[in-house]
Amino acid sequence: MADPLNPRWALLPGLAGGVSLGLFGVGGAMLAVPLLVLFHGQTQVRAQGLGLALALPGCSISLAQYAHSGYIDWGVGALLALGGLAGVPYGVTWAHRVDETTLTRAFCLFLVIGGLALLLK
Repeated sequence: MADPLNPRWALLPGLAGGVSLGLFGVGGAMLAVPLLVLFHGQTQVRAQGLGLALALPGCSISLAQYAHSGYIDWGVGALLALGGLAGVPYGVTWAHRVDETTLTRAFCLFLVIGGLALLLK
C-alpha cells in the first residue's frame, strides 16, 4: 500500500483535476491520477480510487452546470449511464487483478489513444 497522501497537498491534484473536469469533462480524474502517482507516491490503483473521489462530486456539479446550459440530451445520457454501470464492475475487477506496471501502462495507453483520436478526427 502507498504512503498516505499528505492532506496539505491533496488540494492541488484535486484543484487541477476539478478545473480540467469542468473544462474537458470527466477527464479531470485522468489528470489527477498521474499527479497522485508521480508527485504524491500513490500506487496506480489507489490513485485511480482517489481520482474517483474527485470525479463523483465534480461530475455532479459539472453535469448540473452543463444541463443548465442546455447541453445534455437526457435520453442519450441515460443510455450511456446504463452502459457505464454495466461495465464498471468489470473494469474495477481487472484493475485489482493486474499488476501495477501493467495497470499504469494501460492507463497511459488509454490516454495516448484518446488524445490521438481527438487529434486525428
